[in-house]
Formats: sequence, structure tokens, C-alpha cells
Amino acid sequence: MLDDEGNSRIARYLASEFGIDLAKESLPLADYVEIVSVLHEERFKLVNRQVTGGFVRIRKDELLELLRERIRVILRRDLPYDVPKAICTRLAPVAESIRQEYQQQMLEQFGAVEESAFPPCMQALIHALTAGTNLTHAGRFALTTFVHTIGMDVPAIAALYARSPDFDPEKTMYQVEHITGRGGSGTEYNAPACAAMRTTGLCVKKDQLCERVNHPLNYYRTKKRDLTKQPKMPVNEGPAAAKEERPGSGKQS
Repeated sequence: MLDDEGNSRIARYLASEFGIDLAKESLPLADYVEIVSVLHEERFKLVNRQVTGGFVRIRKDELLELLRERIRVILRRDLPYDVPKAICTRLAPVAESIRQEYQQQMLEQFGAVEESAFPPCMQALIHALTAGTNLTHAGRFALTTFVHTIGMDVPAIAALYARSPDFDPEKTMYQVEHITGRGGSGTEYNAPACAAMRTTGLCVKKDQLCERVNHPLNYYRTKKRDLTKQPKMPVNEGPAAAKEERPGSGKQS
């Protein structure tokens, strides 16, 4: 926070290094567009901003958020780095530890993939693939980023598209690796929010839970938690068994 002197100095230093003046309430248009290119919130869309003389007006409370994105953009732009093999070997245990920690966080947040908890928009995309329908680029992007975030690996994601009429294994694997950050650029894209899904016409068959969330991932997290809480019906106490044991049903002991 800026009211903490230590963090304030760090923020000011990083801001000066990355071309952001924390004393101002605007950013050059070109810089702003580059920074928010991976942000999907409606408030960051250029159409929702005040632009004057080539500068985009920024609220004070947004400056640090955009500074973080600016740092990510610059770091990702130079990836992959040409790191000497000796350094890679030395840092390999640390990198693996970070990877495992990140994976554990994802598992704790989403757990095993549960397709029955998918939001209607994602179910519709999968049903379209199953029916042999070609998905639009926006549809492929949305589905790929969604299932990747909840824990599906690249081969499994590519297998989803095997039923597509224009399925090309090599091309599909390339596209999936690119979107999930496994390709050359190293950029891992975020799953689009509900607002973006509506813009691209992919928000379909909304249910009551859709009205309470603003992101397909929030839907999935909530629905999966609700499904987990539901008591499982014992196999010998299902509807059929209950019907047979009804008083007066004539069942003999």
C-alpha cells in the first residue's frame, strides 16, 4: 500500500523504472493500451475511459494495479530469456518448488476437473464440439483458457477438439500450447469474464447462478462447492428402493 513508507519507496522506484508517474492521473494512450491488453474487466476498456490529448485518465486507486501489469508486460515481452545452462541447473530445484506450490494452489482452489460444474457457456461449447461444430476463434480461446485454469493439461485440452470437423492435431496442439503459455511466447492468457463472453456472443443458456457471478471460473468454483456439499444417496436407499418399501406395497419379507 502507498501509505506504507517502505512499500511506497519501492513503488515509486519501480514506477520510475517502468515509465509510470504515480504523481499524475493519466497515462500515454499507447502505454495504456499495451498494459491493459490482457485485462478483461469492463472498466479498463478504452471505450469506458476518458481520453484527452493522447492521455488516458487514471484514478489514483488504479495506478498500482496498472504498475503491476506494466511490469508483467515488460517481463513477458522479453521471454524466453537466454539463461546460461549452469544457472538453469542451479535454479532448477527452486523453479520446481515454485511450480509445485503453484500447482498445489490451483488444486486447492479448483480440485479435480468436474464437468458437471461447468457453467452453461462452457457446456454449450463442449456440446458444439461433440456435435461436430467448428468453434469460432473466441469460442476456442474461451474454452481453452477455462479448462486450462481449472487444471486440465495440454494433451487433454487438445483431445477436446478431436471431434471437430476441421481437427488438425499439429495445429491444435500449437494453438493450445500458445494460449496456455507452453509455446514460444511464454504468455499464459486469462479466461474471459462474463462481460467478454457476452460481447462475443458466447454467453448462452444463463441460469440462476449466472446472475450471481461475473466470471465462468467463479461459477465453476461455486457450483463445484455446492455439488460437494450435497449428500450422496446410498445405493440401497434410492428412489426405486423407497418405492418398494412403501407401506402396503405388498413386499414380502
